[in-house]
Amino acid sequence: MKVLPIWMGLTLSLLGVVVSAPDVQASPTLCREPISRNRSSDSTTTSTSPPPTTTSINDSREYSSQTLFFLGDSLSIGTEVIGSMSTKLLKLGIWRKILADCKIGRTITGGAMDLRSRLLRSKNISAVVIALGTNDLQSRTEGTYPRLAIDLVMAEAQKLPVLWVNIAYDRKLHPDYDRRAKKFNTALILARKTYKNLFIATWDKASVEQSSKYEKDGIHLMPSGYRSRTDFLVPTIAKFWNKQSRLISIPTATTTTLFSAPSAGSYSAK
Repeated sequence: MKVLPIWMGLTLSLLGVVVSAPDVQASPTLCREPISRNRSSDSTTTSTSPPPTTTSINDSREYSSQTLFFLGDSLSIGTEVIGSMSTKLLKLGIWRKILADCKIGRTITGGAMDLRSRLLRSKNISAVVIALGTNDLQSRTEGTYPRLAIDLVMAEAQKLPVLWVNIAYDRKLHPDYDRRAKKFNTALILARKTYKNLFIATWDKASVEQSSKYEKDGIHLMPSGYRSRTDFLVPTIAKFWNKQSRLISIPTATTTTLFSAPSAGSYSAK
């Protein structure tokens, strides 16, 4: 069972955030209750279950009510609890709602199924951010796994624009994980040739000088590391969407292809 740093466990307990380890069968839970601009972000509370929705992926989507869906693991819990990522994204004025779904131990394959479920239930999702892979690479050493996992997620994304946060570890503590991360990040770059709706957030480059901000496990971050990760993600996600917003194509009643894009790009917070 995955063990979170003590400070994060205490924080999650205080906030009432429910999370599940990879060997526990439980429904994914939201990092926070969905935040929307029609209510104060100061009143945001935690939630142990997704809000009820009945809209299927084939329903017409309203572009005046855009929602960003963020799918992550325990690193994303840190950016929410410590960095207040969703609140900061909402303040950009781009989306009316931020759905951040984060779970301890979530893998890419599990995340793909969670993405399918979310897109079947929630309407108005206009873009997806994927921050997964850190758990997979601790055990999945097969050379073919990165591309298979990427293909699985992209198949479930329904051609929505996807920003994938690439992977980094404390390379001094985990040179073996670091080698796997480099192979995975290369697979992401190669996958862009197939998926024009795939973009990459280059956390590996932004985190080069972050070794002092890792926990002793070399995987999770100290509070200052989560704040740095949030400071990287918020402007990176904004840049990603600003490019996509010029490429929106209104769908017909017979298609679920909502977006198209030219050659996908990689972004940093610079």
